[in-house]
Amino acid sequence: MSRLLDQYRNLSSELKGQASTVFDAIRIAVVGDQLDSESRKTLAQFILDDLRAALLDSTISRLSPSGSSTFVLPLIPFLYIIITDAPQALSTLKSLGGTDEVASVLAISSNLRCLLRISAKIDDSMQNDALRCIANTVLLNVPARVTFVSP
Repeated sequence: MSRLLDQYRNLSSELKGQASTVFDAIRIAVVGDQLDSESRKTLAQFILDDLRAALLDSTISRLSPSGSSTFVLPLIPFLYIIITDAPQALSTLKSLGGTDEVASVLAISSNLRCLLRISAKIDDSMQNDALRCIANTVLLNVPARVTFVSP
């Protein structure tokens, strides 16, 4: 399934709707158990890195700043950035995160912190997906429980 990995890797934030199609294909592949372990782990890290870049760091990301489904992120009062692919990215990450191998990637301290920071910055519907990613991770990866509660 390196085809999906290549498609995601080649995404451009400037092409509207492209990410949506790739996220749909990834979720279908997850349900059909058509992704190998390494592809799942790599995709999960790529998606989380793009969420971090778009929602937390305001740096270059594969996630589109315009398109069909929108998410408004308040950066500072009266200044907002619209990230449209973030809901689908989080949903796809949640789908990928339901396996032990992806949970081991998300269990890395910096990734857990990132998910927690994302959950604190976003609206309720997306916050639930970020928190579900954390819940799946600590459920499937016992060491993540210690990482999560450690300072």
